[in-house]
Amino acid sequence: QVTYDTLQYSYDNGFCSGDTSFRVAVQLSPQVSFSLDSGQDTFCLGGVSDTLRPQSSLSSGIFSGFGINVFDGTTFFNPNASGVGEHVITYRETDSTTTCTGTAQATFYVYGMPKVDYAVSGGCLLDSILFVPDNDLLGLDNIFNGRVIDSITSVQWVLDSNIVVQGSVADSNQIDRFRYLYGGAGIYQVQLIVANQAYCVDTHALRLVVSPTIAVHDTLPYDEDFENGAGNWFAENRDGSTSPLCEWGSSSRHSSSIWETRLDTAYRASEDGWVYSPCFDLSHLDRPMISLDYFMNTYANDGAALEFQTDTGTWHRLGEQERGINWFNSNFIAAQPGGQDALPSGWSGTKVNWQNARYKLD
Repeated sequence: QVTYDTLQYSYDNGFCSGDTSFRVAVQLSPQVSFSLDSGQDTFCLGGVSDTLRPQSSLSSGIFSGFGINVFDGTTFFNPNASGVGEHVITYRETDSTTTCTGTAQATFYVYGMPKVDYAVSGGCLLDSILFVPDNDLLGLDNIFNGRVIDSITSVQWVLDSNIVVQGSVADSNQIDRFRYLYGGAGIYQVQLIVANQAYCVDTHALRLVVSPTIAVHDTLPYDEDFENGAGNWFAENRDGSTSPLCEWGSSSRHSSSIWETRLDTAYRASEDGWVYSPCFDLSHLDRPMISLDYFMNTYANDGAALEFQTDTGTWHRLGEQERGINWFNSNFIAAQPGGQDALPSGWSGTKVNWQNARYKLD
């Protein structure tokens, strides 16, 4: 569309005067805009590219700015190419007939995606559980124009299906440690959910076993035969699968109730699991001793060990071969039961008859 205006010029210096005029044609610039397929303007590092769609009668323009990729004639905004920051994207289109140019701009925001992980210390009822976020892994320290552009806007600890606690954040996007005291023994599915700029969200889930705490006395020893239940012992697999290696019950091999690796079938190759006992308070005993009955029928290089956890949350093998009674029969098990690194010891091989093992704890 063309419109016309008349420009008039007049001159008068007191002696001479004159005027002139001429007609001017005014061409309209192309009316342009653009959008993304998703309709969003915020992205996370590690996210997928989004298609840029120009809206104009010509559709022959060019996009420019950080993060622009073109493939097979289609233009994309790629947050991984732009990097974090506030990126102005420009679409410019020129009418070849009128040489007039139309321009549209939009700002896209790219933030870091949190990498959420945490460790747990503790697992005994009546003791608070310590949750320790991995702030080194979190990765929310991205710089844009000389400032940190990331900002943690939400931290949630989902401690059970109906228990959600808001976490706190220290300076420099560091998540604070958190303690919680559970009211009952059992298995809890715990999640840590972190949001960066209310948009980039990551979650890490962990299966937490909270065991009952039992105070043992000379006159009240702990004695469990598992005939009336699993005894508040909890099984877990290293890979987190819902079919634990260790199972409680009776089997075709044993009529009494026991804890066994696969009650009615052989365990599978590369399975790795354990059973948590209750937590024991031995402070009332002068000379504590542990006694247990076991049988074994393992593949070559496989085995089992008994471990205990310290207040720091670290697990340690309990005992050594040739000390105690029937305590361990191998000082090197290639499968490294319990994740032992040096000289992995434990029980391995075949003992189809029940054995009684004992070890002093003082």
